[in-house]
Amino acid sequence: MWIPRSEDEISGAIEARDLTETATFHAKAALPPKGNKSRDLAIDVAAMASDGGTLIYGIGEDEHGRPTKLKPIELAGAEERVSQIVRTCISEPPAIETYSIPTKADPALGYLVVTVPPSPRAPHMVTVGGDHRYYGRSATGNVRLTEGEVARLYERRRRWETDRDAMLDEAIAKSPIPSYDNYAYLHLVACPVVPDEDMPDRAKGDQHVATFLNGLFLAALSEDVWPRPYSPKGYSPDLSDNNPFERRADGWATSQGLGADWEEYR
Repeated sequence: MWIPRSEDEISGAIEARDLTETATFHAKAALPPKGNKSRDLAIDVAAMASDGGTLIYGIGEDEHGRPTKLKPIELAGAEERVSQIVRTCISEPPAIETYSIPTKADPALGYLVVTVPPSPRAPHMVTVGGDHRYYGRSATGNVRLTEGEVARLYERRRRWETDRDAMLDEAIAKSPIPSYDNYAYLHLVACPVVPDEDMPDRAKGDQHVATFLNGLFLAALSEDVWPRPYSPKGYSPDLSDNNPFERRADGWATSQGLGADWEEYR
């Protein structure tokens, strides 16, 4: 799924003629006009929510229907308008991320990127204009889902639903730290909503897995995520410490408090 972050990435892809509309990528020259045309945007987002994808506004098509023309749009209010359409025209609204990429020549103009992650709640019904239909994506555009395709997505939703309490109970049961009444324990469990066995490999890239996992801990413990005004040096034990990781059948695990100090104060 292509997610550009700069004007140079977009222009470079167009110059290299690398852009092709697929089931996970769709380019538009402009946002739809206000009114019933909001339905077009709602259909695009709802259709992509089943398997994920990227929408980019500000790229036009040539005479062959290929996305090869830069057509920056006015960015003022664009993100808000997309969010408002998704909230009011789709039931239930899928999660999306929107951000603007201004042009260097005129920051008021640019490109609007809408990323739609695979939704564990798909399918999502388009309700604007009395539509009340479900849509999906093919290599050539949006398509109405058949009854069988809708049923398949509902079955996938059921499989993806996870009992969080049961997941935490299982993690505690596997913990190598024995339980003592006079001590407190903190158990953290992170699991992707949408199962994807290749996600860790794509995310870590060329990094060693321990370096990658420690980097995630450091990001989670940043001041933006976890402010610590009364303890600027952090707490002990702190997950940012360099910890050994244990490979398990369902992921990776790390723990602290098993050394000599634990034995001494136990």
